Amino acid sequence: MFEQLGLIGCGLMGGSFALALKNAGLVKRVVGYSKSPSTTSKARQMGVIDIEAPSALLAVSGADIVLL
Repeated sequence: MFEQLGLIGCGLMGGSFALALKNAGLVKRVVGYSKSPSTTSKARQMGVIDIEAPSALLAVSGADIVLL
């Protein structure tokens, strides 16, 4: 199990993969960043990500695994 996943791109493909990892119990927390703030906000509302990062660098900072 991973403590934190850094997600760059919270859209359909990245979001689906991250949600599958969460649902399988393979990651505890997902920190996400998208170029479009509305995409990141929507991912947060849907429970895909736990934390919205203001930049890609902050999304991957402290992550055990990164998904681009």
